[in-house]
Amino acid sequence: MRTSSARKIEPEAKGDVPQRPGDRRVLDAINGELARYEFSPFTSLGVEEDGWKLLGMNRIDANRFYGIVSLYAQNPQGNTVEYAMKFAVGSSRVRSSAIIPMVGDSIAICRQHRPCLLTHPDSRRAWSNELPRAFAANSLEPTLVDRKFRAALTVEPGEELPPEGSLSFRGGMRELVGALAAPEVTVQELRYMGAFPEDTGMSAGWIDMWLLRCNHPREAELVAKIFGPRDMRVRFIPVKEVFRNRRKLGLTDAHTSTLLLNLAELLGFLRV
Repeated sequence: MRTSSARKIEPEAKGDVPQRPGDRRVLDAINGELARYEFSPFTSLGVEEDGWKLLGMNRIDANRFYGIVSLYAQNPQGNTVEYAMKFAVGSSRVRSSAIIPMVGDSIAICRQHRPCLLTHPDSRRAWSNELPRAFAANSLEPTLVDRKFRAALTVEPGEELPPEGSLSFRGGMRELVGALAAPEVTVQELRYMGAFPEDTGMSAGWIDMWLLRCNHPREAELVAKIFGPRDMRVRFIPVKEVFRNRRKLGLTDAHTSTLLLNLAELLGFLRV
């Protein structure tokens, strides 16, 4: 972890909230420091009527993947407090992505190694069953996978368009998406399903959701040939079984659960 030499942007004196003419100056100053790491910028400081408003910035602690930005804010009681937020390096150019890969009526589920699970008191192994996703990006340039999937992008009339900087499949998704992008695979549909916040408590990240439909006649053999049985495991599970046995299958992390909820709504499995 390295501490940045970011310029400290002091708030006004306690109880003296900057007026609107100065808001643009403060916002530009904060975003100028964020831009040094290609962090996604703030679109506003918030409004006083909501109780919370950003006032300035204290420091940035960053590595090559993530940064913690310490900010000054006004809380609903009118006091100046310090607030920390997590940003992904490169997030101003490439957004985070999560994907639901479907082959026929089955969903491709990854087995990923996640050392973060070892912090749970009952966990002795660090393996997780989940849908693929990617956050911090080491490479910000489009890949062959990106270009192949972009050609299959489907946008129906009235549907939301993917935002600029989305449609980037790399990082933690390279194993599965790389297999599905093989020449033997026909990409039938790629649909943007909107975005959700990674963690409203501290993260500045937004995660784009994608539905990918493929025709993959030899999925098990192809994945095993490319990655071997020990490095990465991919299971193709019928979608109805996924919804019936989500917990038994270990599909309990927040991102996978959010993706499956949106898929259930899209496919009509949830009726209010």
